[in-house]
Amino acid sequence: MKEKPYQIDFSWDDDILTIAINGQSYGSSAEEIAQEVTRIAEENKPKRVLIDCRKVVGRLGFSSTFSQVKKYHSVHKYISPRTAVLELEENEGTFTFHEMAARNTGLNLSFFTKTEDALEWLKK
Repeated sequence: MKEKPYQIDFSWDDDILTIAINGQSYGSSAEEIAQEVTRIAEENKPKRVLIDCRKVVGRLGFSSTFSQVKKYHSVHKYISPRTAVLELEENEGTFTFHEMAARNTGLNLSFFTKTEDALEWLKK
């Protein structure tokens, strides 16, 4: 069996489910990561989710992001009320697009570069 090019860990801190992703996100592994993160959320049904992508190598392009968000909305029943995504500062130019795409399908999702800001937003 081929080893995955990524690793996903999750833990609870109070009522926030933290999902940390580490490794490569290219091609089919990006979709696998999205499916695994979704499975974790559906199994745990958190009210607040913090997804840390800062150790991920590779990102989805605009069209792939839009396709993933549309697919998520049509397939999955559980949507976390609030999801914060921690990202690298160098990717800040894509935050608005990703947030709008997510919100257009009912996901309340925001991107952050600092953990403190993400946690503050989640706890509102």
